Amino acid sequence: MYVKCGLLAKALQVLEELSIEDVPSWNVLIMGYIQHDLNDEALECYEIIKRKGLSPNAVTFINILKACGNLGAMKKGEEIHAEVSRRGLLENHTELGNALVDMYVKWGAITKAKKVFLKLPVRDIVSWTTLINGYADCGSLDVASKCLEQMQNDGISPDAATFTCLIKACTMVGAIEKGEQIFKEVQRLGLLGKHIRLNTALVDMYCKFGAISRAQEVFDEFLVRDVVCWTALMSGYVENGLGDEALNCFKKMQEEGIPPDETTFVCALKACSRIPAIREGAEIHCLIHRQALSVKNADIGNALVIMYSKFGALRQAQEIFDDLFSRDVVSWNVLIAGYVENGAEDEALMRLEQMQNEGFVPDATTFFYIFKACGRLGIKERAKRMHKAADRHGLLEKQYDLSIALVNMYSKCGALEEAEEVFNHVPEHNDVLWTALMSGYAQLGDINSVFESFSKMLAEMIEPNVVTFIVLFSACSHSGLVEEGHKYFVSMTSCHSVVPVQEHYACMIDLFSRTGQFEHAICMIGNSPDSDCTLLWSALLGPYQNWVSVEIGKWAFKHLERFGGKHSALYACMRNIYAASGIQGECSSEF
Repeated sequence: MYVKCGLLAKALQVLEELSIEDVPSWNVLIMGYIQHDLNDEALECYEIIKRKGLSPNAVTFINILKACGNLGAMKKGEEIHAEVSRRGLLENHTELGNALVDMYVKWGAITKAKKVFLKLPVRDIVSWTTLINGYADCGSLDVASKCLEQMQNDGISPDAATFTCLIKACTMVGAIEKGEQIFKEVQRLGLLGKHIRLNTALVDMYCKFGAISRAQEVFDEFLVRDVVCWTALMSGYVENGLGDEALNCFKKMQEEGIPPDETTFVCALKACSRIPAIREGAEIHCLIHRQALSVKNADIGNALVIMYSKFGALRQAQEIFDDLFSRDVVSWNVLIAGYVENGAEDEALMRLEQMQNEGFVPDATTFFYIFKACGRLGIKERAKRMHKAADRHGLLEKQYDLSIALVNMYSKCGALEEAEEVFNHVPEHNDVLWTALMSGYAQLGDINSVFESFSKMLAEMIEPNVVTFIVLFSACSHSGLVEEGHKYFVSMTSCHSVVPVQEHYACMIDLFSRTGQFEHAICMIGNSPDSDCTLLWSALLGPYQNWVSVEIGKWAFKHLERFGGKHSALYACMRNIYAASGIQGECSSEF
């Protein structure tokens, strides 16, 4: 009774006070502890049984093996395995053998799991599915599929749990065709839509493959939908950049009488952050507030801090953070990130100090944003202090992204020697790291080092990315190097298979305009896949108004006015062009 009510301490008290020498009663208590994720307490009960001189039975061992698997208690688990083998219990208890296989699978010890599996006198659907699950968790889809074939050859038909494991493996390795084959088999056997875990795995698979429409089609066929399945679909929409659809799911599931859980709320808040949907975010916050979840659940609290930070509402983000019952490093990181992304770098550094004063140790994510803050502030000495702090925590050797952030930080502080030192200590360079160093040289106007770094990058057989060429074109533009810029623009597609984006065209238009070659600039606009983009026309007119002819100015103005709206800056730009041409009077009559 006490166990069913969750009163486990009371149940233990009764067992000990009454000196109950009944192993099945202790087994019930052990099961209760495991169901409530109190695995250490379950193991302690096992020790009490032994101290009382009682003999654990197969059910005891099944539950204790489950606790060992959950805890990762390898020494104790292998000790139990030896005891079970010594007693010869595996010969008559298939469920006990399955529990052993499951324990090793949970540890990722798939070789040991298979060894136990092969010794089982009888293998049932649970035995096979547990082993298949182990291979699925390791991403070994081929082996898992072979196990399925062997299982069927042994006359055992797969069930929903078996297919769930295989779908999970397909998702992990991105096996789209195999996943579709398994889906058809699930459909053929009449399992589709009837099993919650299988339903969720299928939706998750198609979402991870980016086939969100397919995920929705499959979801619509389900007879049973629970909150987990709805949340999987919502998450798919969010991760595929369809936040509005995710919020529609959030609304529909409630209309169907399914209340959101903590994970659903986190997903909905993430959708609001990405759209951004301020009104919907506030409404969801109200729902959360009514259930007092924002202060109880750190994940929801963190998601709220992120959302309000994305909205630029730092005061609300700080208030939510302050109200959290329990803060972890993630909580501090999202708060610090919010301040950095909203240009409040000094506040971010203050929160770092507060975080450490409260006994929290910053991790790689913390320093990533702190490096970004220091770079923007441009204070070299502070940047060095943060670098040393990260080094003391042993983070720089393990985190590649931190090395890139360090190079960026020192570059923005004008400390190219330090940036080069960090760069040279990285054992293996990539395109992002090279681009960060090149950007630093470009910011200081060291054009030769930009070009030299690009050549070295190619010599290391590292292909440039989209940003690399933006850095190159910007460097050429600020130095008026038209031929070099055009050469890089041509090689971008012909040699490196990088498709030009609007920023590339804007850089080239800026380069031509800066050197007075407006005909080439206009030609570049015409060659752009989106010639109506205001970024391109702004690049044509922007800083070079004194050189632009009235005809070109009027032509560009009409395009900007049509696609960018009637802004005062446009009219000011045209007045400057007319003034430079000495015909201000005509400007007054036309604009």
